[in-house]
Amino acid sequence: MQLVQEIAIKWIVTAVGIYIFSFLFGKRVQMRGLTAALTVALIIAPANVFLKEIAAQFELPDTRLALFILNVILNGVLIYGATYIVPDFRIESLSVAIALSLLISAMTLGLGCYFEEPLLLPGYTSIAVAYHQKASVASRLKKPTIY
Repeated sequence: MQLVQEIAIKWIVTAVGIYIFSFLFGKRVQMRGLTAALTVALIIAPANVFLKEIAAQFELPDTRLALFILNVILNGVLIYGATYIVPDFRIESLSVAIALSLLISAMTLGLGCYFEEPLLLPGYTSIAVAYHQKASVASRLKKPTIY
């Protein structure tokens, strides 16, 4: 059930990001309505959920930066591919699709840090949650003072 909920949240966040950021690109990204954005996001969301497993298949380093770069490139390719699948969605080139993907990934990463939930990087906690976990572990590891 948690996997379905994670896919649904990423789907909605991605669709809103596509819809909002497509206006920044003018005629380079053409879309008719929110349904086109929802359809494109439906193509992208499952790939984002399984991103860590995809990175493991390519034997990439398991770091946030590597996963972020993989996320941007993978989403850009999927967005560009959606041009051929979704009839109401057109994008000029792969570079525009990757730029759109960069904005969407930055937005989801920012929202993930704000809500202390990993919206972008599955299997990872946000910066704030990681800091609190590290602080609690450090406080337990302090040696007791002996007088």
